[in-house]
Amino acid sequence: MNLLDPNTYNCGAIMFFFVISLLIMIMLMNNNYGMLKDVNNNVIEGFTGSESDKIADKISTDTSDIIDNLHIDKYRTNYEDIINNMKVWTDAMLLKSIVSDGIDTDANLTSDNLKKIAHINHLESFKKSCDLALNVLDNN
Repeated sequence: MNLLDPNTYNCGAIMFFFVISLLIMIMLMNNNYGMLKDVNNNVIEGFTGSESDKIADKISTDTSDIIDNLHIDKYRTNYEDIINNMKVWTDAMLLKSIVSDGIDTDANLTSDNLKKIAHINHLESFKKSCDLALNVLDNN
């Protein structure tokens, strides 16, 4: 084997880049696993199956606390009025947006037209959220 041969240099360079690439991939994989834990070594994303009952209980407790703190029995009519007024407001904003936002139908799907359409779609999505909030009130 001649060390001055160009083929030897090519093989050495390929091997060097392969080893460096492999080391970088290993470091990135280890780094991603480390990102799933916080400073106290608690898992941030996901959980193990053995902890699922604790997590389900915590979610149930947190939900009950939220519902209790809203005092739905006492303020139900206020909440219903707020939600219904928001729905009426959303309908008015939908109408205003459609008739006065100036969507240029000659320009096809320009970024300006898409922003205006997205605004209208967000209003419609918000109206559906109001309906869902009314369902939550009815179920509690």
